[in-house]
Amino acid sequence: MIWVFSVIVCAAVLSFVLLILSAVAWVSWTRSGRFASDQQAVNEDYATIQKEHGDPFELLNRGKHAYELLVFPLIGISTGVMVGLLGRVRTGWTAVAALVPLQIFLLAADSFAVGAFLRAFVYFLLAYISASKVQSMRANTVKTAPTAGA
Repeated sequence: MIWVFSVIVCAAVLSFVLLILSAVAWVSWTRSGRFASDQQAVNEDYATIQKEHGDPFELLNRGKHAYELLVFPLIGISTGVMVGLLGRVRTGWTAVAALVPLQIFLLAADSFAVGAFLRAFVYFLLAYISASKVQSMRANTVKTAPTAGA
């Protein structure tokens, strides 16, 4: 039981670390991220911002869609893979439990909208499937591995 709890905590920490790393990458490498972090651009009027950077709402919306369609599914899959590698029993449900704190954070950031619940379900499903697949592949590898002295 302590091992399962430790895996859940480690996977939850991994999901938040990946979220922070993706935010740093987004701010550093994308146009919308540079716009969002530029205080001088935020203080300008809308016409100036649109002339220099393009539509600011479109930039931020594009970044949000990239997170929803790419980053969060990858976080769910990587959390599931980690749980699948470290977990011993019920790895799918352990991966789902590990993603709960991140999903509560994301739901609160999205004002608990209906679409956010649907996305959270998809991320949970991705974590469950990836953890179960990795654990079953690991179990098959252990069964088929040659024994020493054979």
